[in-house]
Amino acid sequence: LFEDLAERLASHGAAVIAIEPFASTPAGEREAMTFEERATRISHLDDEELMGDLESAATFLITEDDVAEVAVLGFCYGGHQAFKAAATDDFDRGDVEDRAGVAM
Repeated sequence: LFEDLAERLASHGAAVIAIEPFASTPAGEREAMTFEERATRISHLDDEELMGDLESAATFLITEDDVAEVAVLGFCYGGHQAFKAAATDDFDRGDVEDRAGVAM
């Protein structure tokens, strides 16, 4: 959902992770999921696993791309994960915003 925005930010030098809560679901199946299917599956996601995936992605960017800070971007449930990520020391907390536009 946020691939274009993440790529645009990256073109200006930002290291960005765009959260896809269903990244472990095969691409074809993920793309075919309706909103209702996604909403039903959300309750089965493991927050600790998703946060571990985000931390691994940040570590990869820091070590492989030699970046100093990593921003995270998400919408709806991904926005929830972005808030959780902002509470750690692993991500840039300069501007955290949820889907309703409430900035932190």
